[in-house]
Amino acid sequence: MEGFSTKKRDKEDIMTGISYMMISSGMSYFEVMKLPYAVYLSLSIQFQTRDALKTQQGQEMYKKADLLEQKTPDLDRLRSQNGYVGGGS
Repeated sequence: MEGFSTKKRDKEDIMTGISYMMISSGMSYFEVMKLPYAVYLSLSIQFQTRDALKTQQGQEMYKKADLLEQKTPDLDRLRSQNGYVGGGS
């Protein structure tokens, strides 16, 4: 869309993140603004994770995410679902 500006929406999104950080951490606006960006992002992720895990839907989401990141097969789980038959001896 030509002429579409997201500047107002971007500012609102930034303020939403800052206010969320203030509420979650108990910091003032100025304390949040003094945080290094990497620390701000890290805290934001931790607070969002904590809040998500408070709900059943959030817990299910994180359980699924953990399964997606699993690098080795859960052989016991596969055996219990008759999806794995041991190889030769």
